[in-house]
Amino acid sequence: MLRAKQIAIVANGSMEDYSRFKPMLEEADFIIGVDGGLKHLEKMGLVPDVMMGDFDSIESLEFYKGIYPNAEIETFEARKDYTDSELAIHKAIALGAEEVNLFGVTGNRLDHTLANISLLKNLYDSDVKASIVNEDNRIYYTESSLVIRSDVGTNMSIIPLSLEVGGIYIEGFEYPLVDATLSFGSTRGISNVFSAETARICISSGRIVVMQSRD
Repeated sequence: MLRAKQIAIVANGSMEDYSRFKPMLEEADFIIGVDGGLKHLEKMGLVPDVMMGDFDSIESLEFYKGIYPNAEIETFEARKDYTDSELAIHKAIALGAEEVNLFGVTGNRLDHTLANISLLKNLYDSDVKASIVNEDNRIYYTESSLVIRSDVGTNMSIIPLSLEVGGIYIEGFEYPLVDATLSFGSTRGISNVFSAETARICISSGRIVVMQSRD
């Protein structure tokens, strides 16, 4: 089976600044186009390796078969137990991905946005480095540690997902934390700022979402 080190998943959510996304997608070894995400790839002039989904968000699958004749196709029924995005994550894990970046998985449907953020846990549990990227944010999930890079001055927030997150150590931020505890429902971890281009976040217990954000 093909082993793709870095996989990009492109779904049907919000993607407007194609000049921002295209260079990131060009770094991928393998691209999975998920249903309406094919429209985003078409506009960027990028070719998916796999087209997946129930294809209810495009007008014609035959059209995309014509412009991407070498792409593998996996078709699913509209009534199913998993979203197209989760099926794409299963595919990426089966391909042996070491890193997966998801695009077009946020937008005005907050149910889908929250569900897609939760999918980062599936990748974490499979020992796959992963993030969600949109115009203004990069989102990570961890139960242990993260090393992340960004411009000095970029906002960073830690959001607890468990009732309590313990043993929090962060380095490379304007407001450091040393053996701190955050509780679910607390905003104490919101709007920290990168003070170095490389920063580290460690926790000893619990689960967190980490968001790099620009205003």
